[in-house]
Amino acid sequence: MREDQAERWLHYIMSLTGGFLGGYAILNRSGLLGAAQTSNMINTVLNLAGGSFSGLAIRLGALVLYVSGIVATVLIPRCTRWNLKNVSLALDVAAVLVLGFLPQGMDNMLALYPLFFAMSVQWCTFQGCGGYASATVFSTNNLRQFATAVTAFYFGREEKMREKIKFYGATLTAFHLGVAASWPCCNLAGVKSAWICLAPLAAAGYLAAAGRREESVKICECRGEGGNVRGLAG
Repeated sequence: MREDQAERWLHYIMSLTGGFLGGYAILNRSGLLGAAQTSNMINTVLNLAGGSFSGLAIRLGALVLYVSGIVATVLIPRCTRWNLKNVSLALDVAAVLVLGFLPQGMDNMLALYPLFFAMSVQWCTFQGCGGYASATVFSTNNLRQFATAVTAFYFGREEKMREKIKFYGATLTAFHLGVAASWPCCNLAGVKSAWICLAPLAAAGYLAAAGRREESVKICECRGEGGNVRGLAG
């Protein structure tokens, strides 16, 4: 598989995973979304403004975890030689394993702590492909990009929008297929349905490795060609 193909399929599978975990969080944890913090920050400010401090520490903890994941994606490439995609996939695996063991009756915000951290890392790691910026953990911006591309194509006759429509359309489809899959899975297995995500994450790991292998082959070929040129010049 070519590197660009592996990268694109990896993006779609991570979008599928993001959709599944989004649906999982909403279905199992009273409508809370584990991939973002907008609702949490709004509720935190409203609670502070209204003088209600119940559960404030848990909400602030969720925010700190989410921000920590973002910070980690900046520091890891700078301070280590770890592959950030591998780190994100490992964190997703760890998160879904933990989620399946957390009891249904515990505090819903607290139960999503593993997801807050893992999803923030995934958001900052899998940011799109092929020159298109695209999140894999929520879909509002993907919807905007798709809608503007369709409009530009049909009303502005911009042929270059055709590929953009395909990319964002496929991303939205993958994400919401994941959401749809979460419904029967959560009804059948409850909180343990998180473990079903191990299957697409395994596929994502394979594609990430395939992309790296293809990249390594290209680097070796370039080095070999460089050596041949130097040999001829000598």
